[in-house]
Amino acid sequence: MPIPQQPTVLPFLQETDPRTNAIGSLCSANASNAWLDIVLAIDISDAMNARDLQEFSGEIASLLSQFNINQWGDHTSRVAIVTYASNVVVRYFLNDVTSLTALNHQLLLLRSYANSSDNGVNVQKALQVSYNLLKNQSSNRIPVIILVGAAYNNIGFNGAEQIASVIKDNGIKLLQLVLMRLMAFFQQNLID
Repeated sequence: MPIPQQPTVLPFLQETDPRTNAIGSLCSANASNAWLDIVLAIDISDAMNARDLQEFSGEIASLLSQFNINQWGDHTSRVAIVTYASNVVVRYFLNDVTSLTALNHQLLLLRSYANSSDNGVNVQKALQVSYNLLKNQSSNRIPVIILVGAAYNNIGFNGAEQIASVIKDNGIKLLQLVLMRLMAFFQQNLID
């Protein structure tokens, strides 16, 4: 009897998913499948004017529109908003989330929080409040803090490294977005 030959499969046609009978796409490939609790900690000091905050709110709203923003249901994510300068204020709690429309309304309010007379940047307190918010309003979602900064102040960063370590040690993802104005400041000072 002849031995049956195995069909030849070209490398670019090979199955990349090792699971048998895999259906659909991986959660990581589709934002609407994510289960996240996201805290946006946003700098509203004099380094961020109303126009900057308006532009940022549009960008982040566009990004978050890919997620299923809701309090209940399958594959939902929640978003909280914390603003900081010298003082830290929770503007939108995780438990307040009801829909993407409600979140977008809150994001549109960001420009009204711009504080041109406050040059404080209390990152340590912003991280602490964000961490407490995730702990006090916890769910089975993956916790994430996105720290959005446009200014640097040695005083406001005192203790920030310690709370960042606590955050990461507790399994919370910590992302930092540095806005271009701060990057331009560092580049100018590195060149001069």
